[in-house]
Amino acid sequence: HATGSAIFETRHVAKDGHLVPVEVSTRLFDLRGTPTVLSVTRDISERLAAEQALRDSEARYRDLLETLMEGIWALDTEARTTLVNPAMAAMLGYSVEEMDGRPLFDFMDDAAVEEARELFARRSQGVAEQHEFEFRRKDGTPLSARLATTPLVSADGSFRGAVAAVEDITARKRA
Repeated sequence: HATGSAIFETRHVAKDGHLVPVEVSTRLFDLRGTPTVLSVTRDISERLAAEQALRDSEARYRDLLETLMEGIWALDTEARTTLVNPAMAAMLGYSVEEMDGRPLFDFMDDAAVEEARELFARRSQGVAEQHEFEFRRKDGTPLSARLATTPLVSADGSFRGAVAAVEDITARKRA
């Protein structure tokens, strides 16, 4: 006796003629020697609308992030890069992919590491602030930057990293 189940999405026609997206869960089983099919159909219009709204929101966020002239740099609790926009990567002479996952400290000389650790510790204590900092570009040249940094916290209030808006002020400092 065959048994089995399947879940699939399709559209059903409502009384008024419009199509309704549905999820159908079907199970074939043996009921006292008689093959029996049980199907449950669920309207998934709201779920599909929410998924589309999320995709639209993510696209707007991605467009904004990728077209900003200002650098955006996000770090996790260990100061590893979780996100940079193209402007930030270009400031340092890297690609976005080259920076992904790398520690903040990879982008500075040894003398700046201790200061960077202290500044990052302030983020972990919930302190948002603006400050200047000197990074090292991929080619070894200095990048003077002005940062507006903010700690990131989870819903339960725990520290989950930091984000900074970064402006290249190298030319201004040189002048």
